[in-house]
Amino acid sequence: MSTTLQRSSERLRPRLLPGWQLEPAREAWAAVAARVPRVPVAVSWPWTVTWLAHYGDVTSPFWVVVDDERGPCAVALVTRTTIRRGPFAIRCLHLGTAGEPPGESVCVEHNALLCDPARAPEAAGTLAELLAGMPDWDELRIDGTGDDQLARAVAAAIPRSRLEVDRRPLAVHDLRAGRERPVVDALRAGPRRRVRASLRRFAEIGPLAVDAPADGVAASAVLSELADLHQRRWTAAGAAGAYASPRFRGFHHALAEQLVPQGRAVVLRVRAGARTVGCLSLLIDGDRALFVQSGLERFDDHRLRPGLVAHVVAMEHLRERGCGCYDFLAGEHRYKRELATGEETLSWSTVQRPRVRLRLLRFARAVRDRWRRSRGA
Repeated sequence: MSTTLQRSSERLRPRLLPGWQLEPAREAWAAVAARVPRVPVAVSWPWTVTWLAHYGDVTSPFWVVVDDERGPCAVALVTRTTIRRGPFAIRCLHLGTAGEPPGESVCVEHNALLCDPARAPEAAGTLAELLAGMPDWDELRIDGTGDDQLARAVAAAIPRSRLEVDRRPLAVHDLRAGRERPVVDALRAGPRRRVRASLRRFAEIGPLAVDAPADGVAASAVLSELADLHQRRWTAAGAAGAYASPRFRGFHHALAEQLVPQGRAVVLRVRAGARTVGCLSLLIDGDRALFVQSGLERFDDHRLRPGLVAHVVAMEHLRERGCGCYDFLAGEHRYKRELATGEETLSWSTVQRPRVRLRLLRFARAVRDRWRRSRGA
């Protein structure tokens, strides 16, 4: 049974649902989605319920539904995890599909509170008051959001709390500009020269082409090739690779099989003749293509740049499909800067309660950082 918390000052009423109550949560999600002009893919029901199927057993999820006089006006998935930091166990809450074990995260970005825009400030305040009133957590983490409104509201509701906001840049390529010319023409001089040279060399292997299956099963087969290429490169470098996690691999396969037929995801294979250059997976969020992962073939000729070429060819393909922005998501990588025409930001916010263990950890971190700076001086 859900728990309803009464608030005397406003008409909005929050209620909690256990994580296993999928049908009431789905009904609330659908009701809120009907009041939202565009539901971000990372807070869509297919994304959320697929994530729960793969990570729900390791994150202790529950749902928060906020009702007004018309019914549900906001809904959120919240997860509980415990993180070890030195000698301390830190109890965390996470908004949305986050809180996975280390090395297995889907790294949610463009995360949000699914909410009727007309109710956004009130709903955020109601959710903040509810979360602040739960005493059994030390940190609240809100990953990859366009603003820090909810985090600030929670911090304001908890005396002596601490708010940290990490704003990270996103490299983006505006596909709307210069539609009459090739994508490569919009790049800066150095990257443009390198991409053009590599395009010519790949064309000597065979004509460049894109395979973009619209069927979920066929897309999943291309994703398997992507995962194999990805793992081959990372393991050769002595790293585990994202697809080493069965949870991560299973989540992305299940998601592709659902979202590709709906036009909300794309899995591409870029070829030079019969030879694969690279495979890319992307989410489609309105007219924005969100780059998720890649798997690139290795070539003996180091003048061939499969990553740059695969992205440029994918951009051309997605522009023809109506996409207006190619979003590389967060992460400092040279190829993202080279292929971008602009930059945006997302926020990773953390609210900390006034706990002694957290103060001790901050003190230890400050001492460590000072020692490292002195060693580097």
